[in-house]
Amino acid sequence: YRLGHRNKNRVWDNNSIPFVIDSKLDQYRSLIKSAHDHISNKTCVVFKERTDEPDYVSYHIGNG
Repeated sequence: YRLGHRNKNRVWDNNSIPFVIDSKLDQYRSLIKSAHDHISNKTCVVFKERTDEPDYVSYHIGNG
């Protein structure tokens, strides 16, 4: 799992993925964070709450 993508333009800085969770998903917040922990324990990827990063993962209800 740790070999990952070889194109350095297509990776997250420091293997850190910023994210936001829409407030409509508050009931799933602990489940999402548990999934993040599971992924982080098996890979070199770390999830962190977004501050001002231009690229990030957004959890929300709907398309896109």
